[in-house]
Amino acid sequence: MKNIQLIVLVAFLAIPICNTLAQNNSGLEASVHLGIPTEDIENSVNLVYGLDFSYYFINVAEVLDFGFTAGYINFNGDQLITSESLNVALPDASFFRLGGSGRLSFNGSLYFSLDLGYAIGLDDVEGGVYYQPKLGFNYDLFSFFVYYQKTYNDARFPNYSSAGLGASYHF
Repeated sequence: MKNIQLIVLVAFLAIPICNTLAQNNSGLEASVHLGIPTEDIENSVNLVYGLDFSYYFINVAEVLDFGFTAGYINFNGDQLITSESLNVALPDASFFRLGGSGRLSFNGSLYFSLDLGYAIGLDDVEGGVYYQPKLGFNYDLFSFFVYYQKTYNDARFPNYSSAGLGASYHF
């Protein structure tokens, strides 16, 4: 419960900062994504969804951007995992993610981005390092992308990974 209160507090503090950055015509974007689980958790999780905010503030030669990202991702569990080597209960698992982001643009419309950082485990789930590559297409103030993401946890827990689709709005 304390983790959720902390996230709400950080979100309320971040709104004025994001608003100021957006007014400066910065590289601020908000993304939503929906996916399916892969690898260790594909039999115990039925849906993955999330929300991310990215801010790109370093631009190199109009094709390469660097910045930071933060977001929330939820693995909606529907059963428990039990096997000989793994005996873990997997209800819903949520993560608050913080990290760096890089984006390489091709011909102004296509892009490849990579988020790399740490996912703080919520709901009594261990956190871990995560990465999330995306391949996308820009259309005016929106972009649409496919992604794969993976969070590496403690060896006692399964790795959380998913693949899916998303959309972003550029402020």
